[in-house]
Amino acid sequence: MAGYETKIRLHIEPHIGGARLCDVTDDTFDDLYRPLEAVPCPTNKGKPLGAKAVRHVHNILSGALGAAVPKLIPTNPAAAGHPPTARQIRAQEQKYPTLDDGQTARFLGAVWESCGNRACDGG
Repeated sequence: MAGYETKIRLHIEPHIGGARLCDVTDDTFDDLYRPLEAVPCPTNKGKPLGAKAVRHVHNILSGALGAAVPKLIPTNPAAAGHPPTARQIRAQEQKYPTLDDGQTARFLGAVWESCGNRACDGG
Protein backbone atom coordinates (compact mmCIF):
# COMPACT_ATOMS: atom_id res chain seq x y z
CA MET A 1 0.00 0.00 0.00
CA ALA A 2 2.72 2.46 0.93
CA GLY A 3 4.46 2.12 -2.43
CA TYR A 4 1.22 2.79 -4.27
CA GLU A 5 0.28 5.76 -2.09
CA THR A 6 3.67 7.40 -2.51
CA LYS A 7 3.73 6.99 -6.28
CA ILE A 8 0.16 8.27 -6.61
CA ARG A 9 0.80 11.26 -4.34
CA LEU A 10 4.19 12.26 -5.74
CA HIS A 11 4.14 11.23 -9.38
CA ILE A 12 0.57 10.80 -10.62
CA GLU A 13 -1.65 13.25 -8.77
CA PRO A 14 0.48 16.39 -9.34
CA HIS A 15 0.72 15.72 -13.07
CA ILE A 16 -2.66 14.35 -14.09
CA GLY A 17 -4.75 14.38 -10.92
CA GLY A 18 -6.84 17.31 -12.15
CA ALA A 19 -7.53 15.84 -15.59
CA ARG A 20 -11.05 14.76 -16.44
CA LEU A 21 -11.28 11.03 -17.05
CA CYS A 22 -12.71 11.52 -20.54
CA ASP A 23 -9.75 13.78 -21.46
CA VAL A 24 -7.04 11.26 -20.52
CA THR A 25 -5.36 9.73 -23.57
CA ASP A 26 -2.26 7.69 -24.33
CA ASP A 27 -0.45 11.01 -24.93
CA THR A 28 -1.30 11.98 -21.34
CA PHE A 29 0.68 9.02 -20.12
CA ASP A 30 3.59 9.55 -22.46
CA ASP A 31 3.75 13.18 -21.28
CA LEU A 32 3.87 11.85 -17.70
CA TYR A 33 6.46 9.10 -18.18
CA ARG A 34 9.16 11.07 -19.98
CA PRO A 35 9.61 13.73 -17.25
CA LEU A 36 9.60 11.04 -14.56
CA GLU A 37 12.54 9.45 -16.38
CA ALA A 38 14.37 12.75 -16.87
CA VAL A 39 13.65 15.17 -14.01
CA PRO A 40 15.45 14.76 -10.66
CA CYS A 41 13.19 13.41 -7.94
CA PRO A 42 13.78 14.39 -4.29
CA THR A 43 12.59 10.97 -3.08
CA ASN A 44 15.12 9.23 -5.34
CA LYS A 45 18.26 10.93 -4.01
CA GLY A 46 17.87 13.70 -6.58
CA LYS A 47 17.98 11.30 -9.53
CA PRO A 48 15.16 10.74 -12.03
CA LEU A 49 13.04 7.65 -11.51
CA GLY A 50 14.36 4.47 -13.06
CA ALA A 51 12.55 2.55 -15.76
CA LYS A 52 11.22 0.01 -13.24
CA ALA A 53 9.64 2.73 -11.05
CA VAL A 54 8.09 4.46 -14.07
CA ARG A 55 6.70 1.12 -15.22
CA HIS A 56 5.21 0.68 -11.72
CA VAL A 57 3.50 4.09 -12.09
CA HIS A 58 2.09 2.87 -15.41
CA ASN A 59 0.84 -0.37 -13.83
CA ILE A 60 -0.94 1.58 -11.08
CA LEU A 61 -2.63 3.83 -13.63
CA SER A 62 -3.49 0.96 -15.95
CA GLY A 63 -5.10 -1.00 -13.13
CA ALA A 64 -7.11 1.95 -11.87
CA LEU A 65 -8.35 2.90 -15.32
CA GLY A 66 -9.05 -0.71 -16.19
CA ALA A 67 -11.55 -0.74 -13.33
CA ALA A 68 -13.38 2.16 -14.97
CA VAL A 69 -13.95 0.23 -18.22
CA PRO A 70 -16.69 0.00 -19.53
CA LYS A 71 -18.85 1.82 -16.99
CA LEU A 72 -17.07 5.20 -17.09
CA ILE A 73 -14.84 5.01 -20.17
CA PRO A 74 -15.04 2.76 -23.25
CA THR A 75 -11.37 1.66 -23.24
CA ASN A 76 -8.33 1.90 -21.01
CA PRO A 77 -6.16 4.75 -22.37
CA ALA A 78 -3.13 3.42 -20.48
CA ALA A 79 -3.15 0.37 -22.76
CA ALA A 80 -1.90 2.55 -25.63
CA GLY A 81 0.72 4.42 -23.56
CA HIS A 82 4.43 3.80 -23.93
CA PRO A 83 5.94 3.02 -20.52
CA PRO A 84 9.49 1.67 -20.23
CA THR A 85 9.84 -1.80 -21.68
CA ALA A 86 11.17 -4.91 -19.97
CA ARG A 87 14.35 -4.51 -22.04
CA GLN A 88 14.83 -0.95 -20.76
CA ILE A 89 14.29 -2.14 -17.19
CA ARG A 90 16.84 -4.94 -17.57
CA ALA A 91 19.35 -2.53 -19.09
CA GLN A 92 19.21 -0.38 -15.94
CA GLU A 93 19.58 -3.26 -13.50
CA GLN A 94 22.99 -3.66 -11.93
CA LYS A 95 24.71 -6.89 -12.85
CA TYR A 96 26.69 -6.86 -9.63
CA PRO A 97 25.43 -5.55 -6.30
CA THR A 98 27.21 -2.54 -4.90
CA LEU A 99 27.50 -1.45 -1.28
CA ASP A 100 27.09 2.03 0.10
CA ASP A 101 29.52 3.38 2.72
CA GLY A 102 27.51 2.10 5.68
CA GLN A 103 27.13 -1.37 4.20
CA THR A 104 30.85 -1.48 3.41
CA ALA A 105 31.74 -0.51 6.99
CA ARG A 106 29.42 -3.20 8.42
CA PHE A 107 30.85 -5.81 6.07
CA LEU A 108 34.45 -4.98 6.92
CA GLY A 109 33.62 -4.86 10.63
CA ALA A 110 32.14 -8.34 10.39
CA VAL A 111 34.99 -9.97 8.47
CA TRP A 112 38.09 -8.08 9.61
CA GLU A 113 40.35 -9.88 12.04
CA SER A 114 43.62 -8.40 13.12
CA CYS A 115 46.65 -10.61 12.56
CA GLY A 116 48.41 -9.03 15.52
CA ASN A 117 50.91 -7.17 13.35
CA ARG A 118 51.04 -3.43 14.03
CA ALA A 119 50.68 -2.76 10.30
CA CYS A 120 47.37 -4.63 10.31
CA ASP A 121 46.04 -2.66 13.24
CA GLY A 122 46.81 0.67 11.59
CA GLY A 123 49.29 1.54 14.29
